[in-house]
Amino acid sequence: DERGAVVLPQGGRVVARGQTLAQLEANVKKELSRKFRDLSLVLTMKELRTISVVGAGEAYAPGTYQVPAVATLFNMLYACGGPRDTGTLRAIQLRRAGGQTRRFDFYDFLLRGSTKDDVPLQPGDVLYIPQHGPRVAVRGEVFRPAIFELLNTERLHDAIRYAGGAKPTGVAQRVSIESKQPGVSRKMIDA
Repeated sequence: DERGAVVLPQGGRVVARGQTLAQLEANVKKELSRKFRDLSLVLTMKELRTISVVGAGEAYAPGTYQVPAVATLFNMLYACGGPRDTGTLRAIQLRRAGGQTRRFDFYDFLLRGSTKDDVPLQPGDVLYIPQHGPRVAVRGEVFRPAIFELLNTERLHDAIRYAGGAKPTGVAQRVSIESKQPGVSRKMIDA
């Protein structure tokens, strides 16, 4: 039905949204086994419904996308090309038609492999990518030298942790910080 559920004969309802076909088949079989004996069940998908979702803000390719109804937030982030150079990975927003906004930090997935923020999309959702916040380049004797975006609550040790920590060939007790404000000042600090 329109809410992503299957209505079963003899009453009962199984939510299909967000499940693979095999998971749905197992759940329907479990539900029907309560009413029917020696049940053999095979589910097939006739067609996949699409929904309209918008990628906006600092997305690489902003616009309206027709995505499968089983698409998730990460699928939409991939579809719109992710953030441009000016976009954030730390405060991406999923805006729902009802006015709810859910923020997520893509670093949780990139650096820790966590998929807790990957939620199914709904028709009319907007994936909004704001401009990035403060960035820091970590280079030298670290495992993952790169440019990292830091939240206002994060400090030097967080940047080093994102970079994978110091290599055995590095000296963790000596860290040099170069701070630049283009056209204004440049500082070199040993921490």
